[in-house]
Amino acid sequence: MRRWLRWGGLFLLLYVVCLLVSAPARLLTPFTSDRLQFTVISGTLWQGKAEQLRWRNRLLGNLSWRWGWHHGLPVIRLALTAGEVGEGRITVGWLRHWQLSTGRWQLPISRLPAIFGYAVPLEGQGHLVLALDNASFNAGKCLMLTASVEWRQAQLSILGQTTSLGEPRLQLRCEPQRLLFTFHPQQPPLKLFGEGSLDRSGNYHFRGGIGAPEALPAQWQQAVEVATSPGEDGSRKTEVAGIWPGK
Repeated sequence: MRRWLRWGGLFLLLYVVCLLVSAPARLLTPFTSDRLQFTVISGTLWQGKAEQLRWRNRLLGNLSWRWGWHHGLPVIRLALTAGEVGEGRITVGWLRHWQLSTGRWQLPISRLPAIFGYAVPLEGQGHLVLALDNASFNAGKCLMLTASVEWRQAQLSILGQTTSLGEPRLQLRCEPQRLLFTFHPQQPPLKLFGEGSLDRSGNYHFRGGIGAPEALPAQWQQAVEVATSPGEDGSRKTEVAGIWPGK
């Protein structure tokens, strides 16, 4: 009798697993927020796609997901395409805290003002590329972060003059309540450098500068002199702090 119970229990477990694996993705619909909208959802709970995904009337794009394994940890791999906020992918897992890995996000720099909701007096060109190696956080605290942001084919225009910035790169890390970033020294001619932080309350601090302002166009040099102070070896330095807009 016990043998039949064991076999019956195993059969029931396999049956439940099969039901879950083949469960349609539309079962997620009742659990989504009113602010989250999409036109079509297809596939299963384990591998599917939500098209024309919107959050607060902003088009995020087409979201696809697929469950799998990463270093022995069950994870879900997400990919976002054709949206207003750029395109990217990331792997999300849980092991006593959230784990993010193998992430990548790309966005044309020209879209930033619309995303943040305020205008800037400069016109930028190029693409921002976020590469996330690993991140973990729990209960609102950042436990670890290894990531970088690169501005590829970077250009800025002001008063009709455009200057190339090369490919500036920020290295990101974190403390429990703060995001820390370092602007790696660039190669000549500009030699941009800096470091700063941003906490959960929106308080930011940045200290940096430019090592060779004479490499800039004349109008740019005037703007840099107004916004910075003299440093060593002909460099110009600046330090700013405040609260991020919207906080």
